[in-house]
Amino acid sequence: MKARLALIGIGASIVLIGAWFFLMWKPASNDLDQAKADKVAAEQKADQLAVRLAHLKNLEANAEVLERDRALLAEAIPSTDLVDQFILQVNERAARSGVQFVSVSPQQPGGAAAAPGAAAGPTSIGLQIQATGDYFQLLRFLEELRDGPRLVTVDTFSLSKGGEGNQMSASVGGRMFLNPTATAAAVPQAPAA
Repeated sequence: MKARLALIGIGASIVLIGAWFFLMWKPASNDLDQAKADKVAAEQKADQLAVRLAHLKNLEANAEVLERDRALLAEAIPSTDLVDQFILQVNERAARSGVQFVSVSPQQPGGAAAAPGAAAGPTSIGLQIQATGDYFQLLRFLEELRDGPRLVTVDTFSLSKGGEGNQMSASVGGRMFLNPTATAAAVPQAPAA
């Protein structure tokens, strides 16, 4: 009888331990595992936010420089072609460098079409510029084009003997750019979190 009572006690203990394990320990353990996973995710999110905050503080600290650079970029690659102003600038630079400015022939704006959903970039405007002068005047003219407010790339350049003495004729093929998608108040964006 004592053995039977002992077996019943042991069986009841096993049932109680099993019930405690499945009803109390297992759910609490699952909750603990979930809390640990949530903590790791929160720490990762906090790290991402700290990086973003540091980036935003850096932008804020450099706001004056960024605004100056934005204004220079807006002048170098304006939102409209401003061909009339460009021609006047080229004429002024030709006079400063001592070359005789013969002609500038801008082409229609062109560029590859952007893929759907992709950010559109600057559009190029082909240029053909003719000028005459001696070698050093033409070199100064190219430097003047390079240092001007508009971004101009030189794709082709050819020299030929022309006129009297050491006069040469230069043909410059290049591009200037416009950014029709630019806005007056573009603000640098923080990296995505």
